[in-house]
Amino acid sequence: MVKQQNHSSVIALVLIFTIAAVITVLLSQDKMSLGEDNMGGEAMKSCKQVCTTPISYETKSDFNLIGVTPNSSICSGVNGFDPYTSGSIDYSWTSNGVKTEQGASNYCTGSTSMYEVYCRDDLPRKSLNRCNLGCKDGHCIEPEPVCKRVCYFSNKYQS
Repeated sequence: MVKQQNHSSVIALVLIFTIAAVITVLLSQDKMSLGEDNMGGEAMKSCKQVCTTPISYETKSDFNLIGVTPNSSICSGVNGFDPYTSGSIDYSWTSNGVKTEQGASNYCTGSTSMYEVYCRDDLPRKSLNRCNLGCKDGHCIEPEPVCKRVCYFSNKYQS
């Protein structure tokens, strides 16, 4: 009878240790998912929303406006090179002692292409762009941004 009680006590102890080990493992997994690491510190979780706008245009050609040469022109623009925004420029140049002033604006050349005017190095420039989503009011239609949540973990150890 004593031998059977000892055997039952050993089985009970093994069972208790097994249950304790399982609980320890489960708790450590919960701590990891709650932001704690196995080194006694906290795992810091940082998340942020990251949005990108896919490019929906393609520049087909880019050239100086006719009649304007370097060192004889002055150019100022509203929007720079941005096919998603209607823009305009004012420019002037001098040729044979005669100063000419002019302005130009972006414009659609059909439902899917547009000319954009902008300044680069004091020269008026013009680019022909193909707009994948269409052209409206002198600019390419901008696609909706694509957003995703990005998270990363870093460990912060307490001493």
